[in-house]
Amino acid sequence: PPASLARAAYETKAGSAWSTRSPSSTRACITSRSASEAPAVTITGGSASYTENAAAVTVDPALVLSDADSTDIYSARAWISANFAAAEDTLTWTNSANVTGSYNAATGELRLTGTATVAEYQTVLRSVKYANTSNDPATTVRTISFQVRDSQDVKNATASRNVTISAVNDAPVLTVPGTQSVGINQDRVFTAINGNAITLS
Repeated sequence: PPASLARAAYETKAGSAWSTRSPSSTRACITSRSASEAPAVTITGGSASYTENAAAVTVDPALVLSDADSTDIYSARAWISANFAAAEDTLTWTNSANVTGSYNAATGELRLTGTATVAEYQTVLRSVKYANTSNDPATTVRTISFQVRDSQDVKNATASRNVTISAVNDAPVLTVPGTQSVGINQDRVFTAINGNAITLS
């Protein structure tokens, strides 16, 4: 080897004693350690469907959560990742003993927190529902995405499922006031000011 390398020395440790060895007699021992595996969220095929004015629909009641090397999950989130309409879209869920959620209506994101088992988080994620509060909802397909973080601070790749929206052609509503009294040769004006307006919606 080059003179500069031949003059170099390496320190190795045997037990509690350090010794100096030349490069030609030094051996390195490398211990490999696999990286922590990410949790996995498996989504059911197809899509969920919501009809205007109906009860909230479960996004994926058969969602599967697994983690090969961690028994606990620290947090999770579900959010409307495509075509979110803040004025009408909402997500609901059911808390568990160790997992509680908070929904941000401005962003369409549900955050779940609390240390719990994989099975407990799976139950809560399966409870996530989509609803629409509008009588004239936008019918673009919504995408609901899921992500979890395990006890080793590793997150899964985003998993998503679509929700289709069906609008209903509502019948018009005509609202008339109650019985009105009017004298002979008198007019009765129907207005909001008089409290007897006729409305059509």
